[in-house]
Amino acid sequence: MTNPASFPWIIAELSQSGTVSIEDLHNEFDDEYDLTYGEEYLKTLKREGIIERLPTADGRYQVTSEDAFAAEREKFDEASEYDTQDFDRALVISVPSPLLAQFSEDDFDYPIPMLQLDQALQRVLIDTEDVIRLGVPYLEGDGLDRFADELYALAEQGVSLRVLTRELLVDNPADRDLKAARDLLDKYEDRIDNGGTIEIRDFYHAMPSGRRLDMSVHFKMAIADQTSAYVGSGEFRRSSMYKNGEAGYLVRSTDEARFWAQFFDFFWEQADQVTRTRLES
Repeated sequence: MTNPASFPWIIAELSQSGTVSIEDLHNEFDDEYDLTYGEEYLKTLKREGIIERLPTADGRYQVTSEDAFAAEREKFDEASEYDTQDFDRALVISVPSPLLAQFSEDDFDYPIPMLQLDQALQRVLIDTEDVIRLGVPYLEGDGLDRFADELYALAEQGVSLRVLTRELLVDNPADRDLKAARDLLDKYEDRIDNGGTIEIRDFYHAMPSGRRLDMSVHFKMAIADQTSAYVGSGEFRRSSMYKNGEAGYLVRSTDEARFWAQFFDFFWEQADQVTRTRLES
């Protein structure tokens, strides 16, 4: 598993000067993944008595135990066993940010690379050349915003985006869900070039009484063309990436990715199109 870039940066800052601050962290990183886990990592180091908080406005910490800090630093001096730039299959996990610093890959036996959920989703987006399929039952803006750069780069490259979700066409849908869908549609369309498209469809049906679920989609997927696919419990939501324990796989196998694309398309063909009129009503 690859640690957030903010972890070794914090260790390096503490090694060089003996202090580091929240303000320094925000000046160095603008990625939510690195900032969120970086702040939690500082809190964990404080709880373990390795650093202490100073009474300064910038949220500065300093090393209090050199021995404990030296042991912590050794974790980042060890080379990774896997090259995550080249693999056919990877385990995908998400650990709640308050627990990430306590999560040690040395405690687990795993025969293939291990990635954080954000890293896996980002890899699928980067792998896409023609069509990106997203199974996102709970469409939330905060998760999609995490990958804004990658999504809009795909739009500019002419990649078609298909988003399969649920409960946008029910009576009284959640305002935040409608807003997330509307914002995604607007922003992607604004950047589309080279013949790309975006379409959002909804698959959710209640019983005739309207009180009980008949059928819906609940799978979480991200599929790049028919070349790579993420399938798991986590999705494009902030809670999935930073607050929940999630588990899944990333495969970079044509045969497996083709199956998941076909499975996605089975529901896609039976889903209802979410029109702009519906989103703005």
